[in-house]
Amino acid sequence: MVRDTRGTTLVEILVSVAIIGILSSVFFVNVRSSDREILMSHAEQLASDLRQVRNLAISRTIYDMESGLKYPNGGYGIDVDTDNKFKYKIFAENDPDDYGFDDDDELIEEVKFDNNIEIINEATGCGFFITFSKSNDIKYTSDFGNPKIITIIHGELAVKIILDYGSFLVGNQPNSFWGNIYVGNVEQSYSYNGCTASGSEYE
Repeated sequence: MVRDTRGTTLVEILVSVAIIGILSSVFFVNVRSSDREILMSHAEQLASDLRQVRNLAISRTIYDMESGLKYPNGGYGIDVDTDNKFKYKIFAENDPDDYGFDDDDELIEEVKFDNNIEIINEATGCGFFITFSKSNDIKYTSDFGNPKIITIIHGELAVKIILDYGSFLVGNQPNSFWGNIYVGNVEQSYSYNGCTASGSEYE
């Protein structure tokens, strides 16, 4: 019986390596594309919730507070805990002098993203709160910067949500305005260095 004793040729090896490389690159592109879609979907959801919270305040929507149906004293807000940056709370603020969500407030909804997603205040890398109140007033975590930028991170990918906010004078009195809330494009090779805030967390 005659057996073929030829070994694998260099050409065959090179062709096999090329095929493996092509398949690997297709897989990598598909994974990155999926990560980008997930990240953008989360960013769009958070931006939509921010617009909803703002609209609740603009329309002076009443809510079933502990003291009865009324417009919350401190408006409506969103709070991201620094220790749990993959989720956020949508809440009705009971105390106009309070800062962020606490036990005195009414929780409307808690939204959870994947555990490997982080939502941060771009200026400090920490969690944050932002509350839309009455008379176009707004309260927010200190060192938020202007415009206020919220960044959603997944690995080395990131998407920024921009909140335009400013003030102008009517006579000698400052008056605030709420601008647009919009979502940027997915950024690659984003470097996150953790929470860097010092001093008071809230303004």
